[in-house]
Amino acid sequence: MCSPSCLALLIFSSAACPKPAVARRRAAAQAEAHRSNQQQLARKAASKTQQKEQDLAFKDAWGHRLAELRAEEQAEVAAAKAKAQQIVAFQGWQADLKAKRRAEERLELQRAALMTQVSMEYN
Repeated sequence: MCSPSCLALLIFSSAACPKPAVARRRAAAQAEAHRSNQQQLARKAASKTQQKEQDLAFKDAWGHRLAELRAEEQAEVAAAKAKAQQIVAFQGWQADLKAKRRAEERLELQRAALMTQVSMEYN
């Protein structure tokens, strides 16, 4: 209820009682606080969403980069294997060539020994 002075004001000036004004201000302050809280929550949610998108983009980019690095590594391994096979093939060819030369040298020495033996028998 309004105080007697409030009633007098109401009757003579048609002004409102101070309690409803306080209630209106309190309700307006609560509404403003609620609106501010909702805005803050919306900003936080937007920030989290943006951070998640950035994290996913980062993860995706690194996934592609890692795939590229794995492909490069596999290509390097394949190139190294091919080079190693070439070296082994060359070393095999070189060993065969040396063996062939030694065999030819041995034959030459045997021929020379036989020629010497034959020439010694006829002299």
